[in-house]
Amino acid sequence: MARNRIDIMTNRALKIFHIITDLDVGGAEMALMRLVSNPSSLPMQHQVISLKSGGKLEDEIRANGIPVTTIGLNGARDFGNAFVQLARLFRTKRPDLIVTWLYHADFLGTLANLSTVRAPLIWNIRCADMDLSKYSALTRTLPRILAKLSRCATVIVTNSNAGRRAHEAYGYRARYWQTIPNGFDLLKFHPDSRARMNMREELKVAPESLLVGLIARVDPMKGHETFLAAAAKIASTVPSARFLLAGRGTDSAGFRNAIAAKGVPADKIILLGERLDMPAILSALDLSVSSSRTEGFSNTVAEAMAVGIPCVVTDVGDSAIIVGDTGRVVRKDSPDELAKAIIEILMLPQEERAALGAAARDRISRNYALETISQEYAKTFAGVIRGEFP
Repeated sequence: MARNRIDIMTNRALKIFHIITDLDVGGAEMALMRLVSNPSSLPMQHQVISLKSGGKLEDEIRANGIPVTTIGLNGARDFGNAFVQLARLFRTKRPDLIVTWLYHADFLGTLANLSTVRAPLIWNIRCADMDLSKYSALTRTLPRILAKLSRCATVIVTNSNAGRRAHEAYGYRARYWQTIPNGFDLLKFHPDSRARMNMREELKVAPESLLVGLIARVDPMKGHETFLAAAAKIASTVPSARFLLAGRGTDSAGFRNAIAAKGVPADKIILLGERLDMPAILSALDLSVSSSRTEGFSNTVAEAMAVGIPCVVTDVGDSAIIVGDTGRVVRKDSPDELAKAIIEILMLPQEERAALGAAARDRISRNYALETISQEYAKTFAGVIRGEFP
């Protein structure tokens, strides 16, 4: 650890390797991009290593001046080759700190580190009580393996209190736990009346329509079935309501069939698929919804709040903590409760909805500003490298 202490004192830029499963659009991937792209008081030289190639965020991260290396992992059969490539990178580049994001990266990053440089290691946990039965055999197995390896990490960072509780239940025994919530760029995510008008024109949403959005990839944990069942109830009660769904898989044929099966009128639904222009899309909404069955820390809830849009969320992960008294919280898997809460906010006078939105933005500004969260990470990075977490 003496070498690391000298590095910080002499202001040499610290080489920090971030290993992540992929760079598709998702909560962990967006959090990583924000972190490495945001200036810090600690001189750091970030490099991102994606186990899979072709993610939509690769070019955006590179455009911010951050090197990105891809490994080409396409399945369990490629683990051996991915391990060899990671180990070679660690051995030749000798990072001062390795930071892993998501289970596959935690596993391969830990093994490659143990076999080469044995640098300080931070795991990032970005989920909570997932229903692992809905996922592949490998994903179901990894948490149990990682629980046995968990003391190899110098620090395990979670972005939610729920994430720590869930992983302690899996058997994780961290040497040090640290909770650092997600941070948000309030200059990028802000109320924007012009963006709202332009996006609603693009989507052909009338000024008098009430637009309810769910921004989430199609995944068992995101609760789309609950949202669609609620939407069918709302459509028969609030004629001016329309529903927007964005995220990977929401424009697929299979998802369209699921919508039809729930009885939501086709003319009430807007399907966008995966998009990168989230500030503009969120600006077009009157209400944002998270119908998740499980969450850690929801990026889309906080981003909507930062734009000044009130939210209705299910009581999973830290969603209720994020929203506070600026929106509504309901039980998961309850279309009736979700529909009732959504209708309650839609039926408020526009001035009261706007007041909820303003309070939501203020809550994000006070608790989850990107600059504050980035400094929390920088302090953790510095502490690990200095040996403050033996």
